[in-house]
Amino acid sequence: MVNSNLKRFDGIRLLLLQKTRIHCGSSHNCNDPKCSVVKSFRASLTRKLLSIFPTSSYSTDCPADFPRLASAQFASIPNTITNSILLKLDVINKCMNNLNDNIEILARKTEQFEKFMADKIESDIQFDERIQALEMNKATIDTNVKQQHRISTRHENMFMKLVLPILDEVMKFTASLNRDNGGRVMDADFRAKMDRMRAQLNNCTQGKNFQ
Repeated sequence: MVNSNLKRFDGIRLLLLQKTRIHCGSSHNCNDPKCSVVKSFRASLTRKLLSIFPTSSYSTDCPADFPRLASAQFASIPNTITNSILLKLDVINKCMNNLNDNIEILARKTEQFEKFMADKIESDIQFDERIQALEMNKATIDTNVKQQHRISTRHENMFMKLVLPILDEVMKFTASLNRDNGGRVMDADFRAKMDRMRAQLNNCTQGKNFQ
């Protein structure tokens, strides 16, 4: 069965080759587009189709293809209505112009407010920086005050425990020089001054006020 089909196919192929050789005498398939006979057939077919359907008929304007419109079914708009519409349009136009003016004013005020807010924010930042600087200075001052307090406390302790006792001994020695060999006071005023100064020195040592 297969062999018979192959033989039939070979026969058809030989027949096509023979028909091709009859037309052009070349050994190729009958439907080869490079064949001169096929090219000639296609060219003649194209010319016939163009002669049947000319392209110029599509570009001409035929009056029958564009019929006239029917007459209007309604009357034209009266002038009074037209005038009222125009007046309303004018009013709307004026309102739109006023709205545009108000929008421009609002935009300017908005820009001014935004500038004010930006300046305020910048001022607040500078104010915060100054406050921080003052706080740092306060901390430095507090540290210095504490140091000075410690130093003054040391000096006070040294003065109370060293200088004042020395002054008291000096006054005692000076008062002893105001006596003669018999122990009598030679200068009563000087003794009174020494006693008063020693009393004040004693009050200072005890933290009392001077008299």
